[in-house]
Amino acid sequence: MLLDIRELPISRRKGFSKTPLSQALTAAGIHYQHERALGAPRAVRHRLREDKDFRRYFNGFREYLATQEMLLDQLARTLTGRVALLCFERNPAECHRSVVVAAIARRLKMDFRHLTAGDAQLPPKDPHTHPRQTLPAT
Repeated sequence: MLLDIRELPISRRKGFSKTPLSQALTAAGIHYQHERALGAPRAVRHRLREDKDFRRYFNGFREYLATQEMLLDQLARTLTGRVALLCFERNPAECHRSVVVAAIARRLKMDFRHLTAGDAQLPPKDPHTHPRQTLPAT
């Protein structure tokens, strides 16, 4: 499953807006779910643009996320299998998704892993001689 936690699931990058992304994932057998309420609110995002203060940004987002306890609890009960969170920022240290995944992981009492482009692995040519490696849930 891909859990899209962008407040606004739009992108200038072709194929990454909600509808085409959802369609492509569905065609690949991957479930897509958008949770707007887990996105960084506009005021929090815009304040970061103005002051570049990541500590303030994360404090503001954590305050906001505290208002989403019911949704986080529901997701912790219903998410199954491998789940990847999607947002805009490449660096997890500068993205609200690190706060969201930590909140969900606490509820599930499990660890998580941030995936980067360098983590992508090609499947082996012969799956019978080399078991396919999969990445842990994020």
